[in-house]
Amino acid sequence: MDKVIINKYLNGEIINKEEVKEKHKDPLKSCVLKLKRVSNSKIEFLFIKEFEPKIGSISKDWSGKQFEFIVRIDSIVETTGPVIMKLYDGSGFIEARTTQSLIQNLKIGDIVKVRLFIRFKGKKREAELMSYKLLGEDELDKARELIKRREEEKAKPETTEFLIRSDCYSKLKQEFVKAASIIRNAIFEARPIIIRHHADCDGYSGAIALERAILPLIAQEHGSESATFWYYKRAPSRKPFYEYSDATKDLSFNLDTTARKKPPLIIIVDNGSTREDLLGIKKVKIYDAKVIVIDHHLPIIEDGRVLTNEFVDAHINPHLVGYDGNITAGMLSFELARFINKDFSSEKKNLLLPALSGVGDKSNCAEQEEYLRIAAENGFSNDYLKKLAECVDFEAYYLGFVESRSIIDDLLGGNVEKQEKLIELLRGDIEYRKKEQIKIIKETMRTEEIKGATNGIRIVMLDLENISLRSEFPPPGKITGLAYWMLLNNINKPNGLNNTNEPMKKQETKLLVLGIASDYVTIRTNIEGFNTNKIIDYLQERIGFGFISGGGHENAGTVKFISGVKEGVINGVKEFLKENF
Repeated sequence: MDKVIINKYLNGEIINKEEVKEKHKDPLKSCVLKLKRVSNSKIEFLFIKEFEPKIGSISKDWSGKQFEFIVRIDSIVETTGPVIMKLYDGSGFIEARTTQSLIQNLKIGDIVKVRLFIRFKGKKREAELMSYKLLGEDELDKARELIKRREEEKAKPETTEFLIRSDCYSKLKQEFVKAASIIRNAIFEARPIIIRHHADCDGYSGAIALERAILPLIAQEHGSESATFWYYKRAPSRKPFYEYSDATKDLSFNLDTTARKKPPLIIIVDNGSTREDLLGIKKVKIYDAKVIVIDHHLPIIEDGRVLTNEFVDAHINPHLVGYDGNITAGMLSFELARFINKDFSSEKKNLLLPALSGVGDKSNCAEQEEYLRIAAENGFSNDYLKKLAECVDFEAYYLGFVESRSIIDDLLGGNVEKQEKLIELLRGDIEYRKKEQIKIIKETMRTEEIKGATNGIRIVMLDLENISLRSEFPPPGKITGLAYWMLLNNINKPNGLNNTNEPMKKQETKLLVLGIASDYVTIRTNIEGFNTNKIIDYLQERIGFGFISGGGHENAGTVKFISGVKEGVINGVKEFLKENF
């Protein structure tokens, strides 16, 4: 144009338009110009330099000024007053007010050059659309590359150093970086994030670690705490796998709200690696969801291929690099949280999470020893972590599928005063229930000695449906574990009850505890080389029908079936032990 209007007091004809065009060659960049009034009707621009304004760089110094940005229109919302456009340039978002008449030719997804008037009210920034320019094809290609470049730059992890030294972590580092980049990019492009985690101490520890890293970045990016409820959800799963119903709920959370335009990022914690997880994962991929799995259960490997990897965007699991399940999902999530948010591990409350997850899952590895040391240095003793782990499992059982952001955060150190009161409240009841359950176990358990391939094996069988209270803590899986630790550590010793949280110890006697229900059995064992997945394969081949499935860790897991093959499953477990151990 030959005439420029700066404001109602300053306007006129540009006398050196060609000179400015010559120096300002890149149409995607802005330039800083100094004004010189030549006369009442003529203006000269003195060119200073080109620069690339970014939404993510807006500060209070910009208040009261106009700037040009290359943006993608992410949403257009009509209100009773102005139209609100959400604009994104790869470095951040900003909402700009405008009128329908000004933008009638624009639609969501368009990439344009806009001129915005920036103002600040306190800490809140505001923008008003002054004008826009449509881009030509060549300019559009450059603009897309510019936005993508900024996204990739911003999504890079803020730190790539682990808190502790671990050969396992070093071998998984590339996957940590990939997962952190995907999560950070989801935050910055306003993609809804859903964390699905197992509803036990390990699952909660891992999910809360990620939550505490992610939520501050969402609030910061959108300039509002309310965004943490709009773009984020955490949901526990009682079953030890990502159920098809979980997938349906996660998609519904996203699809049923029309303002959430982007497919979600689903982070599966302490689940996700087994065959039972695949159906749900495949479903969410149909809807273009991104999926990250952080797990320590045995993955499915067929013909040298990890099947889960074919359907997820990142997969962190110690088994993939030759380690076992003693490195927990909580530990892995804690280290990933540090990659996502550099400030995460500076808070004392977060330093208990990896050790707590290890205590909850009875971990026995060098990494757990390091985390216990760090926790102790920050005031969290091993005894304290044991009490807290049981309280988390207790609370998790009664919460069921409820997210309960505040209660779990308080229990895990978000509010120290409430944490201490909750532990004090729950400990007495938990101890009473454990003592009563142990009495019941001792009176009702059936023991059978069988001759294995190399040595004798003691099988202890529990009738779970007749020794547990329905819908009360401890649930059947916990009862099987309680019996196992009672037998392993000799509960009749003085103070023996306090030993039921100790890591597994080598025992001369091969022990397998079998918790039996009408349509599933839970297994706990100290037999070296035992593998829950192998026994499932064996039973499927031996029986041939009955919807036999399940999974878990090497020495702890669940086998599911129809009630009609229950006796065949129990006999099959015994035969498997005789033939292999």
